Amino acid sequence: MILTNKFHVEYDFALIDRDYDIFLVEKPGYLDKTNILDLATQRFLARAVQYSFGRKALLLFDKNDISEKQFREAIETDYPDATVKKLDILNEDIRKQSFYYQNRLLLQLLVNSIRVPRMEGFSYNNLTGKFFYGDPSWRSRDRKTKQPYSMYFLEISFDPGMYLNLDVRTFRKNKYSKSGRFYLIDPNTGIFRRKLKEDNVRQEDLFTEASFGSSHNTVEYLDFGSFEDFSKCKLGVMEQFLQDVKKYLGQYVTLSAEEREGDQCYKESKKEKDNLSGVDYAVILDKLGVNIVDVCRTEVSERIVSRLVGELQRFYGITPQLGELQESMYNIRVIHKQEYYEEQQLPDPHSDDLHGYIVQHMTQEEHTDLLGAPGEKESPVIHKILVELILKGDVRAGQISIYNWEKLCANKDWTFVQRQRLKAPEGGFEVITNSAGKTTRNRFLYSTVNISPDGRMNFRSFDDTEIAADGFEEKIRYTFDTYEDKQRRGQKDVEGLVFSDIENIHAIIRTKEKTMPNTSAIWKGLKATNVRDAIIRDVVIGALGAYKEFNPADDMYADSLAAVLGEQQPTFTKGELKKLMNMRTKAGKRFNRFLHNEYGIWVSPEIKDSDFSDEYLLENVTDIKYFIDEDTDGEGITSLNYYVGPTKASLQLSIHNASIVRQVQAEEDVEFEELLPLMAVDFVRIGSYTVLPFPFKYLREWANIDCE
Repeated sequence: MILTNKFHVEYDFALIDRDYDIFLVEKPGYLDKTNILDLATQRFLARAVQYSFGRKALLLFDKNDISEKQFREAIETDYPDATVKKLDILNEDIRKQSFYYQNRLLLQLLVNSIRVPRMEGFSYNNLTGKFFYGDPSWRSRDRKTKQPYSMYFLEISFDPGMYLNLDVRTFRKNKYSKSGRFYLIDPNTGIFRRKLKEDNVRQEDLFTEASFGSSHNTVEYLDFGSFEDFSKCKLGVMEQFLQDVKKYLGQYVTLSAEEREGDQCYKESKKEKDNLSGVDYAVILDKLGVNIVDVCRTEVSERIVSRLVGELQRFYGITPQLGELQESMYNIRVIHKQEYYEEQQLPDPHSDDLHGYIVQHMTQEEHTDLLGAPGEKESPVIHKILVELILKGDVRAGQISIYNWEKLCANKDWTFVQRQRLKAPEGGFEVITNSAGKTTRNRFLYSTVNISPDGRMNFRSFDDTEIAADGFEEKIRYTFDTYEDKQRRGQKDVEGLVFSDIENIHAIIRTKEKTMPNTSAIWKGLKATNVRDAIIRDVVIGALGAYKEFNPADDMYADSLAAVLGEQQPTFTKGELKKLMNMRTKAGKRFNRFLHNEYGIWVSPEIKDSDFSDEYLLENVTDIKYFIDEDTDGEGITSLNYYVGPTKASLQLSIHNASIVRQVQAEEDVEFEELLPLMAVDFVRIGSYTVLPFPFKYLREWANIDCE
């Protein structure tokens, strides 16, 4: 069973109407540039405000707390051009007009009203029409004053199509801005909220939505290392949120996640892997040789160079050259970060013209972990640098060497296309009508690569600032514009085009849908096996005696564990017991399940174990899976849909990114299945599969260097 973040909702409109009044507020311009949304909750004590963007917002009040006339007069006092209207939610036409598909905005408004007691250790916040989840550990405090100077939240929102998404939002103390949207921690309630006009607060004590430089806060998508870890990852927060919806809003709404059966897994055979990816990087690198250029010439950079030399000799059998840039070699260039050259007012080598060179930069400041001698295993950082060099070399040579392309494609050319928005000149581009018949100011740079059966690559670039040079350009521009226009309503993005026949161009479309494991089962399993829970030693020893009778083949294991337990304190933790049981052994797993079934003592949830795959559904977020949808978006269009996660064999206790469902649509028959092997490679994202066919990596490199 495949679970996703697409939800179905049932409402009891009569109960909602019985308990609440809902108002629609409208004002010319963007409402979040005013205090209207915050006045509603701070001054008029609205239960919740819902606001996405633009000129409209929804407000939720307890029944008869304020009349339409009272609220209108109060709002119009400060904002005379605003209008206020009470909505009759029992009227289906009004619901469709006000709340959209599946009454999505009504659900978000109700959700925004959820509050939890402070003792829960986390909080929800309806900030300027949005809904935020906060954890105390996500606040950074000044060491001296102990006051927060930075914090981040997860914004919980139902996007069009009823996709539930959680996105990181970061706020920091304001240092420079004197205008904009400012926030503060209310001195009376401790609630983080928008600054109101009447708040008398110093500018430096306010917060603004921004990160510190290049430092961005992230939250793992899935982390099942412990219950505490899970409760702070996105899927753990989502599970907590869904429980709270049921607890606080269960009489009004019922949520159920999308379920699907029959997704197929692309399984790469050993023969395929040997044929397609079994390329010897040392042979490729040795053809041109490796040259290392130390621009920094510091003690630190010299040690980094020494590490590079050592690893190349040890793991690749290559002795690199040291010196200046060489056109005929693979060059690794050690330089400082850009900030260094700005502070020292020195020429920045990042902006050097490197036309004709194969160069991979590495900065001294970001690679201080390479100061020691080579270890038993190759550094993944250095491996990544060498792979990047090979890819750049392939682009310049116009030939794939890192992958055995001839084994994949027989007698067929494939073309891959990406586009990126051009930077507008001062004053912007003039308005035009694009190929899809839509007016726009945007202009795009298109990059294409045609790959022949022998792996030869022919790159081409063009933009749409002028009339198309030929039928190929016109076809590509028209197809990109048309697919993009069709996806706009669902907030989906066209990431690229691919085709073997220009009359049947395929579009790869990134959707809002993400696959999920069974978060409820993971929550229950981790909570019941919390490593901090206490356990009585003698109970476990007694259970071992019963276990020996139940499974005499494990006598030695049971006797050994009993002896070790006899040396423990009378009461100790499940975490300590788990280490002693050695869950990597079959006997440890059998005893864990015996304890659970016969004594109600659960030590390990065994989330990764294949015996529990149908319970936890981790397969939903691993490997390459795909399915055919014969009625995409209800429009009768057939698409191949796929999603990519880490390989099951490489899965650790956490996954940083979600597995996003991508649609492949074509003008005629979809023939994308034969390209699935192009994502089962580990040289784009080292150690894991890539989410787009790897030739798109070549296109990105082409766009960054001048190969014309």
